[in-house]
Amino acid sequence: MIEKGFKYLQYFSYKELENHYTGKGFSIEDSKKEIKKISEWYMMKMDLLRSLIGDPIHFNSLTDGTHVQNSYHYKGEAGDWRTTSKKTPNQILQHCIEADFKRIGWYPEWNTPGFHTDTGNGTALWTRKNKV
Repeated sequence: MIEKGFKYLQYFSYKELENHYTGKGFSIEDSKKEIKKISEWYMMKMDLLRSLIGDPIHFNSLTDGTHVQNSYHYKGEAGDWRTTSKKTPNQILQHCIEADFKRIGWYPEWNTPGFHTDTGNGTALWTRKNKV
C-alpha cells in the first residue's frame, strides 16, 4: 500500500504501521518496503472492522513472521491482530463477518487473545490452541 493510500483510512496511518515494523527491529527502509506489500483492499476491510469493533486494533503480524508456505501474509492480504475491546470473541467474530472477512482464525492462547483475518478465497474458521 503506498503511503498516500492511507489518507482514505479512518483508523490506520502509515506512521502507525511504520512504528509497528520499526518496533520489531526493522530499519525504516525495510519498514517502508513491508508496508508497500500490504494490500489496500485488506487495510480498507480492517478499517471497517475497526469501526465495527469500536476499539483499537493492534497488529502482531502482517507481511512479516513465519507462516505456512503461500500464506496470504506474504501476499499482503492477511494480518494477525489483537484488540483490548471488552467484546466477547463471538461478538468480534460477528464483526469480522460484517466486514466481509470469510477466513478468520482465533488465537485464545495469546496473553491478549487475538485473531487472524485474510482475504483469501473460500471460507475458513479456526481456533488455534496451545500444543501439548
